[in-house]
Amino acid sequence: MKVKLVKIGKPVLPVGPLVDLYAKRLQAQNKVELQYLKGPEQLAKLLAEDKQRKQTCLVLLDERGQALSSPDLAKFLRSKTDDPLVKALTFVVGGPYGLSPELRAAADLLWSLSAGVFPSDLAWLLLCEQVYRAYSILQGTSYHHE
Repeated sequence: MKVKLVKIGKPVLPVGPLVDLYAKRLQAQNKVELQYLKGPEQLAKLLAEDKQRKQTCLVLLDERGQALSSPDLAKFLRSKTDDPLVKALTFVVGGPYGLSPELRAAADLLWSLSAGVFPSDLAWLLLCEQVYRAYSILQGTSYHHE
């Protein structure tokens, strides 16, 4: 399954080295693409051009979304991986002002990292780590402890 992590805007906070660390680790587990877009308009265009949109599960990070524990995220990933109708999984972190109601309505899942609100750069880092952790749980590595 193709997995894409998308961030609106380049990070301003110095999270790059940690994001790169998790991206490298993710590549060893599953082919994951990280992509930066200039603005939400590019995301809307990307989604409109996605010929496989019906086969792509779109997950937007949003503070009003559903809270998922790390094991719950792993179960979600497994369910999408096992679903023959899903060919791609795209996670999106919005910019400082979040994402439009239209984009949120188009999402298959709104996912909240916390009851608190994080700067988009920190949410980007947390997304990378949580996706890595979820794949680690699925592979039974010692990274996640319960």
